[in-house]
Amino acid sequence: MHKRFFQAAEIDLQAARILTKTDLSQPALYHFQQAFEKCIKSYYSLKESVDNNTSESIIYKKLIKLGHDTQKSTIKLLYDIVDIQKVGAEKKLYEIYKIQSQNQSHSAINPRAVRLILQHLSMIMGLHMSLDFLVARLHLEKNYVGNVKDYARTVKHFYDTNQISNVQIIIPEPDQILLLIISATTTLYPCFYNMEEITRYPLKEFSYKNLDLLANQRQACVFMICWIISLGY
Repeated sequence: MHKRFFQAAEIDLQAARILTKTDLSQPALYHFQQAFEKCIKSYYSLKESVDNNTSESIIYKKLIKLGHDTQKSTIKLLYDIVDIQKVGAEKKLYEIYKIQSQNQSHSAINPRAVRLILQHLSMIMGLHMSLDFLVARLHLEKNYVGNVKDYARTVKHFYDTNQISNVQIIIPEPDQILLLIISATTTLYPCFYNMEEITRYPLKEFSYKNLDLLANQRQACVFMICWIISLGY
């Protein structure tokens, strides 16, 4: 299932590239948003099936219930991905403590294992806290109209934030992959906040005027394409 979601995301990305090249920025952003949504669902499906051995039918039913409301489903799935990782780390820690309590041979245990797992758990709890009240903390609802009217500035601001966090926070450890994915996703999230309403449906705040708001945002779209490709989406 995760492969099918990712393949569908690639189709949306390809559509977005074609639309951007022809200066159709509004529908291009819509396809970017759709690709973003499918990538998150893809990663969640992978983690849920591999780490929790959950059947695809159960995963599918949950994702169907979430629908296509990116604003709500993104945060929900990111929480669940973090929780899956948390449970996995706790299981590893439990197994190590169990072996040690039974005075079995510790030769198979990496001396750094407990410390690394505890660091990983601390990181996971930090991610959980970073997701709390994300919309309110970034003032997305309050600044929404301004963000849309000056979309290029908004994209550049969050891009710069992402680059700084990648350099200063991301550590080249296997377990830090989760941090990279969550960091990139939560940084992209504000740029797609309710974008489907702007690019496909009229907003009440703008009425039909919103159809012109992003008409001249080709440069911002191209910038977004390069950014998404650099993140590996």
